[in-house]
Amino acid sequence: MAIEKARGEYVAFLDCDDIWLPEKLEKQVNLMNSNKELQLVYSDSYIIDSDGNLGENTYFYGMKPARGNVFNELFQFNFIPMLTAIIRKEALDKVGLFNQTYEIAEEYDLWLRIAEHYPIDFIEQPLAKLRVHSESASRNNPIPTHKENLQIIDYWLNRKPELRRELGGIIRRRKAQIYRAMVSTAIRHIFRTRNMESIRELGALLKYLLMGHLEETNYQ
Repeated sequence: MAIEKARGEYVAFLDCDDIWLPEKLEKQVNLMNSNKELQLVYSDSYIIDSDGNLGENTYFYGMKPARGNVFNELFQFNFIPMLTAIIRKEALDKVGLFNQTYEIAEEYDLWLRIAEHYPIDFIEQPLAKLRVHSESASRNNPIPTHKENLQIIDYWLNRKPELRRELGGIIRRRKAQIYRAMVSTAIRHIFRTRNMESIRELGALLKYLLMGHLEETNYQ
C-alpha cells in the first residue's frame, strides 16, 4: 500500500478522478497546527458527475458532521468523506493502517480506530470535489458495502459492549435500515436479470440476515 511508504507528518488521500481545491491542505494544516491534539481533520466536499458537473448538494447536505470526541456519532454514521481527510502520521503509528479484511469500508474502520483515541475536527467549507459515477459497482450493487458496514458494527459492539447501552435503539434501527436496503437491492436485481442465480443470491442473503438477527437477539 502507498500509505505504508508515507514518511511525512501528515497523510491525505486522493483518488485519480477526484479533485482537491487549491486551499484544501493549507486550511486543514493550519487547523491542525492550532490544536496539537487533533489527529484527523476533514471537510465538506462538492459532488460532481463523470463530466465534472457540480451536483445540487454537497456531501454534508442532510447530515450533521461532528467535531471533538466523536466516536459515538461516527459509529452511527460515517460522515467523513475520504478524499477530504488529513491525518497525522503519529495517529496511524498508534492505531495501524487500513484493515485488509475490508475491501470497501476500510476507511470507515480506520476513522473509528482514530476516533476511539483522538479528537477530530472539520472545516465546513467544501475543499474537494468527489466524483460519483452512475455506473460504479458500489452504486449498482451496494450489498458488499452494506455487509462490511454490518461487520464493522458488530466488531465494535463486541469490543465496546457499552455501546449497546448508550446507543441500543439507534444501533437496532441502523441495522434494520441496512437489512432493508440489502433485500431491496437483491429484489431489484432479480426483476432486472430474471435468472435463477439472482434468486439463489436472495436466498443466501436472507439466510445471512436471519443469522445476523438471531445472533443479535442472543447477544442482548
